[in-house]
Amino acid sequence: TTAATAQESGFNLIVVGDVQPQKEWQLDTLKQEIIPAIASIVEEYRATNYPTAILLTGDVAWDNMAYLHEVKTLFEALNVPVHAVIGNHDHNRYNSRRESLSESDYEAVWGSRYYAFELGETLFIGLDNIRYMGYENYKYKISNEQFRWLKKIVSEQPRDKHIAIAMHAPAANFKTEKPRAYIRKVLRLLRGHDI
Repeated sequence: TTAATAQESGFNLIVVGDVQPQKEWQLDTLKQEIIPAIASIVEEYRATNYPTAILLTGDVAWDNMAYLHEVKTLFEALNVPVHAVIGNHDHNRYNSRRESLSESDYEAVWGSRYYAFELGETLFIGLDNIRYMGYENYKYKISNEQFRWLKKIVSEQPRDKHIAIAMHAPAANFKTEKPRAYIRKVLRLLRGHDI
């Protein structure tokens, strides 16, 4: 969990990665320990009078589709906007004949797998960079459909607009630390903007 304040553009964002409860005891730990800790941060941030939001960066649940809604409910109880991006464990591995089917549980709870929202003067863009083909069979990739959508969204923004991108899988290759090919394409789309 990372808590970041952007004084110059006036917002507070709490970023939480890989919540991923799979078993009931893990959900209980989230309820009894993690959510109360985040609630304290939310209260501290409310005192700044800046808008505050929470961003879950994927693996909201660990292959347990019932927990997608449970996790969302817990975070929404903090009474600040909650956003999430899809991770590999948020796909339904028992319904993976087609990627769209494996994503349907996530979308039923969280909405679109890619979207944009404003916080302060920054546009946050959530992307789905998991190409899911089955359990433990996925690639880091952004679909052409998302690129078309992203190009449209970015083209509608003034050049001085602050833009931040959120996605689940790392943007760089673990071994080489070089940006993945799709990230280079995203960065070209964002050229000229404050990212």
